[in-house]
Amino acid sequence: MIYCSKTDIGKKRDKNEDTAVACRLAENALIIAVFDGMGGQAGGEIASSVAAEGFLSEIKYQCESRIRDGRLYFADPETEISMLLDSAAANANYQVWQRAQDDKSLSGMGTTLTGALVFEDERKAYTVNIGDSRIYKISSDGISQLTKDHSYVQYLVDIGEITEKEAQSRTDKNIITRALGISIRAEVDIKEEELLLGDSLLFCSDGLYDMISDNDISAVLRSDGTLDARAESLIELANEAGGEDNITVVVAEM
Repeated sequence: MIYCSKTDIGKKRDKNEDTAVACRLAENALIIAVFDGMGGQAGGEIASSVAAEGFLSEIKYQCESRIRDGRLYFADPETEISMLLDSAAANANYQVWQRAQDDKSLSGMGTTLTGALVFEDERKAYTVNIGDSRIYKISSDGISQLTKDHSYVQYLVDIGEITEKEAQSRTDKNIITRALGISIRAEVDIKEEELLLGDSLLFCSDGLYDMISDNDISAVLRSDGTLDARAESLIELANEAGGEDNITVVVAEM
């Protein structure tokens, strides 16, 4: 699997509160995650960076003893990987929460998390998310959203008060119902996804998908050119559409 990570401040913000991590853990596995911070003053920047460090450090620590002959191995993948991702998210949550306890000027800061532990040999992605950053899968069947937004607007869709189409034009769609760091515990969603040769995964903050449609995203990622060029094209399109927020994308292709 090849991957590319890019972030941009956008057109309207004076700082970038997004953080992305993407690295290989072993010959057969890599970890990818995007964090979109929120909070007054420097809170968003701090929340996303602290969460990213806490998440990645826990992943690396727990995986270290499971690497044999350069490959990451789990005896019971479904159970152990779920526990691993939950533990990493919990550590990220605690680090952000504790930082806010130590510095009251950062009170209320938090961050989204959307990430995956990807096994290339098994062609599987174990996803984790909280908040409204997203993972998409782009395949021969088109584009599909693997994560579900933890947002007020998604809640209204779930209870049937508004339609998916109406949700796209809501002005309150940036209100999220779950995030890392806002309380001492956080509930994340963890799922397993099969991958096929040629499939792509896109990890992104709302600065991308709020600006351009899923169809535009799919068209770019299925176009010719290097992965780097396609990732850059996504950011350019989001900025051309207004660049209302920070834009972060990580693209991985099987």
